[in-house]
Amino acid sequence: MKPTYVIALAQYRIFDNDERIVHRATTLDLETGEQILDAYNYTIVELSKVPFFIEKKSDSMHKWLFFFRYLDRLRELPEELSDKKFKQLTESSRVSKFSKEEFEAYQKMHHDRWDHIVMVPGIFKEFAAEINAEIAKNVSETKREFAKKMKARNRPIDEIIEDTGLTKEQIEAL
Repeated sequence: MKPTYVIALAQYRIFDNDERIVHRATTLDLETGEQILDAYNYTIVELSKVPFFIEKKSDSMHKWLFFFRYLDRLRELPEELSDKKFKQLTESSRVSKFSKEEFEAYQKMHHDRWDHIVMVPGIFKEFAAEINAEIAKNVSETKREFAKKMKARNRPIDEIIEDTGLTKEQIEAL
């Protein structure tokens, strides 16, 4: 049998008498206590037991636990979570909270850039300068539209800067 892993992230306490955050289990014979199969493994993570602080010396598992527990409350990542993987997940989390209009504007902004990256080296080399100028204009307009929507929804200016790449002055001028 191929191994099967079940990971459950529990929002509330399941094991009140145990202060461990992560509980690992497997399938045992109740009479003998011997493991029946090593193909089934269970991990239960009690997120409510994750402390509200993270230390610089914390191992990778504790960093991940902290990240999952407090992701919805973090305004910015603590220094201890400055790895690229946490930054990318934080951006994904922020995008998931966008309104439909904000998300569409965000997608358009990135699609224009991605289309540009794919198109320029290809068959349009002779028109690259014109294409680059047009795409830069479209991306710039899209960024400004996106920033206007975020500003209208009273999003923090640092968040608008990070999501659009515009300067503080450009955003304030909108």
